[in-house]
Amino acid sequence: MTRYDLLTFRGVTQSIAEWALDYGIMPSTIMRRLQDGASIETAITKPMLTKPGQRLSDGENSEPTTITFKGQALTISRWAERLGLPSASIRSRIRSGWTAERALTTPIRLVRSRGRGVVSNLPASVGTGGGSTAQEGTNIGISE
Repeated sequence: MTRYDLLTFRGVTQSIAEWALDYGIMPSTIMRRLQDGASIETAITKPMLTKPGQRLSDGENSEPTTITFKGQALTISRWAERLGLPSASIRSRIRSGWTAERALTTPIRLVRSRGRGVVSNLPASVGTGGGSTAQEGTNIGISE
């Protein structure tokens, strides 16, 4: 089940992500509730419990202790070691509602490249060819 699976409730069909926005519940919480056997109504409308200053949580374990991917259930720390990703990145991705596949297979450099500014030297496959040094003159060719 992904956050984009469609659910119908009270005659309205939308993605889990859209239901989560409508009811102020994390998509991962709705998915977990459904996987645990809750009805669509309960999964979507059960209030999430918080105390002042507490992160949004439904009172359940809001972060999975293990992530199952390709038939293997490992902790976030073990996945991080195995894949060479920071465990904080995997944890953040899961909290944001990413699927296990997306959270574990998206390279960290792709996520970081969305930040502000320009990196000092882009790889040739994604750069403009300018690298990190200025050029003396323009090398623009015009073809007709």
